[in-house]
Amino acid sequence: MRLLYLMLHATLTTAMASPISPNDRWLAIGDSITHDGDYPRFIECFYLTRFPASNFHYANAGISGDTASGGLNRFEWDIAPQKPTVATINFGMNDVGRGLYGENLHDSDLDEKRQQAIDQYAEKLDGLVVKLLDSSCRVIIMSPTPYDDTAVFSGENLPGCNDALAELARRGREVARRRDCQWIDLHGPLTALNRSLQADDAQATLVSQDRVHPGPPGHLVAAAKMLEALEVQPAVSIMHLDFDRPAVRLQKHCTIDAITATKTSISLQFKSDSLPFPVPESAREALNWIPFQQALNREELRVQGLPSANYELAIDQSVLVKFSAEGLAIGINLADFSTPQMQQSKAVYQVLEKRWQAIGKLRLIAMLEHHQGAKLTKPVTHEAMEPVLQEWEKELAADPNHWQQSHPQIYRESKPRQAEIAAEAEQLLAEARALALPKLRHLSLTRLP
Repeated sequence: MRLLYLMLHATLTTAMASPISPNDRWLAIGDSITHDGDYPRFIECFYLTRFPASNFHYANAGISGDTASGGLNRFEWDIAPQKPTVATINFGMNDVGRGLYGENLHDSDLDEKRQQAIDQYAEKLDGLVVKLLDSSCRVIIMSPTPYDDTAVFSGENLPGCNDALAELARRGREVARRRDCQWIDLHGPLTALNRSLQADDAQATLVSQDRVHPGPPGHLVAAAKMLEALEVQPAVSIMHLDFDRPAVRLQKHCTIDAITATKTSISLQFKSDSLPFPVPESAREALNWIPFQQALNREELRVQGLPSANYELAIDQSVLVKFSAEGLAIGINLADFSTPQMQQSKAVYQVLEKRWQAIGKLRLIAMLEHHQGAKLTKPVTHEAMEPVLQEWEKELAADPNHWQQSHPQIYRESKPRQAEIAAEAEQLLAEARALALPKLRHLSLTRLP
């Protein structure tokens, strides 16, 4: 699996422009996979914890059910006002025209319609890229994530859809080359990884039962692919110590001082430049699929010269776990354990979850104004939307289980508070930044009897 991962990473990106920097205003543009997906959230948390002294700012311009054409149409009122310095574009899952794929289709114009959908994606994607570039925004085009038409489980399946998404990816790469943008391929690597999982379990998927939306582990894989393509700093910190002297052999992305040793222990103070990324429980399955911890979340502690024995590791007087001298000489990844710094990082994540809830309300407003209010003059007022909502509610009444049943009322509650909700999101970002600042820590290793 690891060899496969490294091969996939080698073909992940075509870099033609600057990546996302720690001081960028990043806008994630896309469909439902961006609107309510975890990959942009994981990226925001990663940047805030890896670059805590930066002014990194994430904003969302995803809309469920949208296409590159829709993104182009809403550029002036939904995308441009967010004033990004860099934007990622991730469309394709709806552009492909999933209804054009599957079994027992008898439309004589099917091939022509499929090609029209692919051509329109490329045309509208190019138009959106040009508008962003003209607004002095750097652009990163991402291929769509896979449609899982190979997993063996019940429910609708649309054979051929994922191959069509591969063609959209190829056309997206052409746009990136023509416009001198960075290109990140998610479709190829995630498809290959998905099929490698299914070689052992035909029901396995990094997507979900709907075959469209990646689950949290799939989103973590997508975020990891992005981060590697953007060539972010892979290590949290590296601390190599020598027990015999005692001395610091190597320190990277951290400072170490007050190092002392006795015959049975060693202690020091350290302050890292960043925090480890707190992989949420919902996404941890991905750690079995890709070497995320080693490749992107390495908080390395190595101690050489310890007498052969077992040692108790404590940080800020919190005992973590026992290690052998041999294991410590090879090195351990502190990000694998519930350290005080990991607990601090989880606190950052919890604040960001509240921020993402606020952003979600803002995106619901945009989604309804884009879809249900498509004919209304932008910007849309609550008064203008109300008749539209009332008519829509009549349609929703025919389907009590419709996934958008609650949306009209959420809109009514959120629209008058739109500016307030946006301010709340910014305040929560400020709180997360403050929590992400690393602290001075005390570490000790004590020989056990």
